[in-house]
Amino acid sequence: MEEIKLGEKGSVAFHNFKKAIIKPRPIIVKDTTGAGDMYAAGFLSTISKKNDYKIAGEKGSFVAEEVIKIDGAQFSKNKINIIKSKFSE
Repeated sequence: MEEIKLGEKGSVAFHNFKKAIIKPRPIIVKDTTGAGDMYAAGFLSTISKKNDYKIAGEKGSFVAEEVIKIDGAQFSKNKINIIKSKFSE
């Protein structure tokens, strides 16, 4: 499995010659610090639970988009709980 981050254009996830294009949500960007790390964390944590590459790309994008909406790269405990609830869907 591989993924390519395309910044504001989204990302592409690949597996066994198949690809999934992950489109970004429209958001207002405050600070891009930590976006790549958050994408990787969301992608890898999802893959490790044996979900497919498209879902992993979507969840990686979701977490990256959430972090660029705030200043810095640290979520509040409340935000972490909201993100956890999205990951359990």
